[in-house]
Amino acid sequence: MSPAEVTLRELLRTVAEKHYHDEYELKIKSFHSGGANYTSELFSVTLTSKDKEDLRLFAKVAIVGDRMRELMNATKMFAIEGFFYNELVKTYEDLQDKHGVVGDDRCEIPKFYGCNSKIGEETVVLEDLAARGYYGYNRHKSLDWYHASSAIEELAKFHALSFAYQNERPEEFDRVMKYLWFTKPNSDEAVKDAYFPKLISQALKHIANENHRERVMKFMEIDGAEMYERFNRPFGHPVLIHGDYRTSNLFFKKKGEKLHTIPVDFQTVHTGCVVSDFIYFIFVGSDSSFRQEHLQTLIELYYETLCVSMKRLGVDCAEVYPRKEFDRELKEVLPYAVFLGIALLPVVLVEAENAPRVDGDSDVDNFLLAPNDLYVERFRGIVEDCIKLGAI
Repeated sequence: MSPAEVTLRELLRTVAEKHYHDEYELKIKSFHSGGANYTSELFSVTLTSKDKEDLRLFAKVAIVGDRMRELMNATKMFAIEGFFYNELVKTYEDLQDKHGVVGDDRCEIPKFYGCNSKIGEETVVLEDLAARGYYGYNRHKSLDWYHASSAIEELAKFHALSFAYQNERPEEFDRVMKYLWFTKPNSDEAVKDAYFPKLISQALKHIANENHRERVMKFMEIDGAEMYERFNRPFGHPVLIHGDYRTSNLFFKKKGEKLHTIPVDFQTVHTGCVVSDFIYFIFVGSDSSFRQEHLQTLIELYYETLCVSMKRLGVDCAEVYPRKEFDRELKEVLPYAVFLGIALLPVVLVEAENAPRVDGDSDVDNFLLAPNDLYVERFRGIVEDCIKLGAI
């Protein structure tokens, strides 16, 4: 039995008692995400008790080593996830209940069953969405309209809750906003002097067009950690954003003719601007041909859904977040796509067998991955699109 499973079993005992399972059996199975998750060991759990319906659960237990825990600010990251499920979800549920938001109009968060916040043993137990018929999306496959449009609508509903939170509980929102203010990863001199320069150099090798390569070089003159912080801070109206909104952190289920999306993994929720989540999702999850056909339509869909969702929650979108402010932020944050192409895309598209480790004595060099052909194609597409759009 792994140390992570031992930790999980302690928490599950509390979960079972809370749900009145005096006598129960546990079936616990560890599984891998196929390279989509690095910070936790994952488990599917079935809790069985006489005369009660089986409880199907999903759990993740932190497995980040000391070195990577420091560099990733992982302790704060896990604390944020605990805060999100223990406190922020309750606020969002209250807001939706107050305004009578139901059915497909409601932003749905996985049901939360408990967590362990002890440093080094951080654990979260949630409902098993797969047991409800939800499925994940192949992270190596470019987005299609069916999944992208559903995910964008869900993102807009999630952001609308932040606007409503600020509108109805401004003092409380201000405290939460300060707690969730983005802090850049801890970069010691070795990381600054070696990791980011290597990462940039590696990406530049795959830009065939000399003019494009020079533009990216000029854009990346700022230190990588500083740039990461720059694009994850509010450019205008501050909201609470997901921070890692990509297909690996979304579950989908067809309901009639409509596709329903539920986001997961809220370790990176922070104070930022809505377009950061939007650009992150689109450029990390799609290829150039998809963006050429659907980017502008998705921009319109996002903003329209945001305004409708805000109205349901009693907020005037045109007054609080007018279209011109959204367009300005979109223009300012669009270069973030290039940074994501350099710093994140290699990890997103890595083959499962080459996925980086963060446990034990792992170091940041584990994330210097040899780019595969899919990465080269996608990264070139990001650079070309950002140049066409005037971002760099």
